[in-house]
Amino acid sequence: MPRHLTITSIVCASLCLLLSGDVQAKGAKCKPPLVCPTKKPSKPKACPKGQLRTVDTRGKCCWPGQLYSRLKKRCVGKPERCPNHMMPADNACVAKPVKAAPKPVKQPTKKKIQPTKALSGDALRRKKACDAGDAGACVNLGFLYGRGKGVTKDMVRAAKLYKKGCDAGDMVGCSNLGILYRNGMGVTKDTKRAAKLYKKACDAGNASACSNLGFLYEKGIGVTKDQNRAAKLYKKACDAGNAPACSNLGILYRNGIGVTKDQNRAAKLYKKACDAGNAPACSNLGFLYQKGMGVTKDHNRAAKLYKKACDAGNRRGCSNLGVLYRDGKGVAKDTKRSVKLFKEACDAGNGEACGQLGFAYRTGSGVTKDVNRAAKLYKKACNMGYKWACGQ
Repeated sequence: MPRHLTITSIVCASLCLLLSGDVQAKGAKCKPPLVCPTKKPSKPKACPKGQLRTVDTRGKCCWPGQLYSRLKKRCVGKPERCPNHMMPADNACVAKPVKAAPKPVKQPTKKKIQPTKALSGDALRRKKACDAGDAGACVNLGFLYGRGKGVTKDMVRAAKLYKKGCDAGDMVGCSNLGILYRNGMGVTKDTKRAAKLYKKACDAGNASACSNLGFLYEKGIGVTKDQNRAAKLYKKACDAGNAPACSNLGILYRNGIGVTKDQNRAAKLYKKACDAGNAPACSNLGFLYQKGMGVTKDHNRAAKLYKKACDAGNRRGCSNLGVLYRDGKGVAKDTKRSVKLFKEACDAGNGEACGQLGFAYRTGSGVTKDVNRAAKLYKKACNMGYKWACGQ
């Protein structure tokens, strides 16, 4: 042992070492009262916001109302309170769920109002005449608004102008207003009012109104169904030169509806209407020549009549012409042309043509055979009311 170390200093150093754990204290002098140099205690870290150190928490940072478990080595128990932005959970305060921002309400898009065309030319002249009391000019101006010719299309305004003309005694205006009420264009649909307007115009000699009223009686639309009266109205209109009425009367004679069945008379009525440019009548007359009903069978003439109807936009005429080209009757056989005619008519909504096109795909006539496509076309025809195509 070094001479300069006394027993007292050794004991003092040992005690200081035991008390403080500081090895630096070995050389310290210890005089009564015994004082050993010690480390200054470090300040505990501040608790997170809202947490506290208490006797119950054993100096640990816990939420108010919690205890510290030595066994679990954590704070336990549901907190009594939490900071404003938090909420109590089982063993802690947790962040409150953030409410999703409300979705912005989509404002309805305002329809852009189409600028009204300034009246000029014919429309302006008719307006001036209508304002001066010319009923016919009001009706003609209504027609321009109904078709959008030289003016912005406006069915409501057209209806008002037709009414003005009708009230002033123009029967074309009454008939046209009846059409708008029949179809709910520019006015609320009202078939009964349409029938009254047609009758008013028909009684005054308007052939178109008689034909339209006849259709309502034939179908029972807005009036009690009366096919006999329908036939009389069609005849009145046909005798006055209305082609659609002649065609419709021909249908009644062909099928014996409201009149005694007479195929020959039907053919004459169809011819009268066809010669006047009625496409459905041309197609119907072609069918009579194809089948030899009321006329001598003539496939060549049937083909010409079907073509005339088809060229005028009658899709049934196109479909029937397609049948003749497929079978080579009245025309040179041309299956590719028949398919083209069937497709044109089917795409335009003719169910008969869809069924015929389905047959072409099923048999590979004029097209590559495709039973799946055939099935779809048959289904389409069936859904359009052609029962023969159902289940094909």
